[in-house]
Amino acid sequence: MQICCINYNFRPIGTTGVATTNANKAGFMQVYPNPTMDNLTIAYQMKTKEKVTITVYDIMGRKIAEWHPEFTDNTKLCTFKIEAAQMRWSAGNYFIHLSNGKETFKSKLIITK
Repeated sequence: MQICCINYNFRPIGTTGVATTNANKAGFMQVYPNPTMDNLTIAYQMKTKEKVTITVYDIMGRKIAEWHPEFTDNTKLCTFKIEAAQMRWSAGNYFIHLSNGKETFKSKLIITK
């Protein structure tokens, strides 16, 4: 029997916020809490300073939401919060794509009601 370990390279989250990261390393995206019932936070860091787009797709691949966060230095830690009023989606599985044209990160999201 073989045991396989997968390193997703997520940064630790503490009670005071997201840990400091090194911009020379690969970028990342973390979605929390997941699963969620209402509010959602997306923490991300990119290797380049391009403007990002956050897109949410349903399980069938249909685009259901898209945001273009205010441009900041994406090589530093950024957070994007989605409030409950913006999340009028039914319970189920979704996919979040974060892209700046050069880098793309994807994460599964579970909505419970």
